[in-house]
Amino acid sequence: MRVGNQTRDVVEGEMMIFDDSIEHEARNSSNQQRVVLIFDIWRPEITEQERTMLCSIFEKIEEFD
Repeated sequence: MRVGNQTRDVVEGEMMIFDDSIEHEARNSSNQQRVVLIFDIWRPEITEQERTMLCSIFEKIEEFD
């Protein structure tokens, strides 16, 4: 997995946390299926008002999917 200019190996059974607002990519070069569980966590410096505005933006984006 690459996040920005850092590359890390995914280790089975271990948790990995990264900021997905930074350019990132993941590749599964094995022949086995990989399942990923994603949690979205608000950055602590974002205010409640900013969260509300961002949620509104995300809802509008989802309407186009």
